[in-house]
Amino acid sequence: MYHYIVKVKVPAGGEAIISKETIIDRLEYFNDNRNYLLYDSGDETEKRFIMITQKKLNKDMTTDLRDIF
Repeated sequence: MYHYIVKVKVPAGGEAIISKETIIDRLEYFNDNRNYLLYDSGDETEKRFIMITQKKLNKDMTTDLRDIF
């Protein structure tokens, strides 16, 4: 198993680009028995997630992560 910290910058002004509900739906699609992304912490400038995966991070996974946020 591999563990990664995923940091997501919040746009200036704190306005989310997409809704929390959309992110939750996308996380449900991303999370399966090989990958799991879990909210860790955050503030007004950055949100952190922990990603647990069976594979090393690769280009396809990076693209999938970008698509979530």
